[in-house]
Amino acid sequence: MSNIKINLWVIVAVIAMVAIVFFTVQAIQQQNYTGSEVTVNSTGLINIQTASDAPIMVTASSRRTFNVTTNNADVRTMRPTREGTGSAARYISEVEFPASQVELNVTRGSDVDFVITTADSASLDVTVAARSAEDNRNLVIMAIVGIIGLLIFISFQTEHQALSYLRNQFLRPGGRDGKVDTASA
Repeated sequence: MSNIKINLWVIVAVIAMVAIVFFTVQAIQQQNYTGSEVTVNSTGLINIQTASDAPIMVTASSRRTFNVTTNNADVRTMRPTREGTGSAARYISEVEFPASQVELNVTRGSDVDFVITTADSASLDVTVAARSAEDNRNLVIMAIVGIIGLLIFISFQTEHQALSYLRNQFLRPGGRDGKVDTASA
């Protein structure tokens, strides 16, 4: 009975490791959008490209105050203004960028909605990283720590059978039985 219980715990730990890997990959994966008007919600990096010569118009809004930096020399930051009162209040910032490639980075705040358009309704290619690079790094570190913890748990549950097997296979000359092939020496 205890052997079945140990195997069940090992299976649960392996499923948890697969879930950690899956959700980590999903969380750090970039999203791509194409269209003449793109609406995204982000707290990370947004890269906007268009082949048109028309300016790119970006409207950012949120219920809380936020700060967005850009790679544009003319507009370094998008600073919102408060519109409305009470629970209907929103912070909104509207900026027009020259046609080309624009990079936006949410440096403060969260749950920021962006509406991105061009004056001539040209096609936009928008790439969104849902989280900042620092958040992605922290997420990957936490996933690695979780997987290492689960591997240690599995090792304890199986009474380190995998370690003794590896020790016998790789550390002893001649493999498990300890016999060295003297004919070829």
